[in-house]
Amino acid sequence: MKHPTKIIQLDDHDADDLIASHFGVAPIIMQLPTVFALYAPATWSGAEMISRCKRRLPGKTYGVNVGDPAQFFQLARKNVLADYLLQAGRRKELENFAADLNGTFLRIDVGDNGQDNPLLRDGRLQGLFFSGILGEKMRLMEALTRRMPDKLLGSNFSYYAAPIATSCNISGDPGGSITDFHKALGFAAERGVQLMVLSGPMSGAGSQPVLEIQDGSIAVHRNGPGWEQKIKMLQSWIDKAEAELLSAALGREDEMMPILPPKYDERVPLDMQVVEMDLKGAWCIEPYRGVYLFALRDGRVYLNGLIAVESLELARLSLDYLAQSDDDDSVAARLYGIQP
Repeated sequence: MKHPTKIIQLDDHDADDLIASHFGVAPIIMQLPTVFALYAPATWSGAEMISRCKRRLPGKTYGVNVGDPAQFFQLARKNVLADYLLQAGRRKELENFAADLNGTFLRIDVGDNGQDNPLLRDGRLQGLFFSGILGEKMRLMEALTRRMPDKLLGSNFSYYAAPIATSCNISGDPGGSITDFHKALGFAAERGVQLMVLSGPMSGAGSQPVLEIQDGSIAVHRNGPGWEQKIKMLQSWIDKAEAELLSAALGREDEMMPILPPKYDERVPLDMQVVEMDLKGAWCIEPYRGVYLFALRDGRVYLNGLIAVESLELARLSLDYLAQSDDDDSVAARLYGIQP
């Protein structure tokens, strides 16, 4: 006998109790910013529960949802970003990373190639990051999973506990992921899902982007809402991790700080100008021709005390050009050939 689907809001006062009472008993539908998804614990029974609900086709793997980034990165092998974020005292950086990558899958290497189960393919696991209230609910489901036996990652990673999630639709449906409330409710009624958690208006439509760090570069396994901006943010984090780990390895004790440039003349384009707010959260990438280059949170690279440009390559080229110029005109003129 099918029970009617109970619909709640993510911020309802009893949302945590209702999620806890259903989680692991039956699949839960949760509304994410761009899609509706099915949730269960990352256990063998949880995977079987979701597979049965959506008639999962063989050969598919599930992703986990990440509330605690530290727990996720502890699984990673050969990952400069994990090495950086797991250093002592980096809790704030972990929170900022989850906020920047909110709504993005990150794929990491956790085991030997060929190690497969419902979570792993070729030893790789992908996790969907969330911050804010969704991050809180993921941490709730992580805690609930921690108490359960038969976790999917087995004895080697028995400490890892998380919810697994997949698109709320019948596997292989040509209509793709469900992004409409009424369709999601129809799926819940048809497949016997008893709890549906809503989170308000959607910010886009479609499955989330899937990114992976491979030898310091970023591979895109699936596009999705906002994927180009997420690539820039992830690359900024990689640059920061590499720079700070290198600095520590070299024993540099003095922390380079970005300084504001003098007042710009009117020939400097606005998108190259830097104000004090832009320097918050900036980190040093490298020194080049005697100028420290900083990554800004908006994706630009700042030539310390001068201007910001769109890439590290352009920053280096600009300083190469500046080094060859003998005139005393403004920085803008010397870098970009703007004549008085």
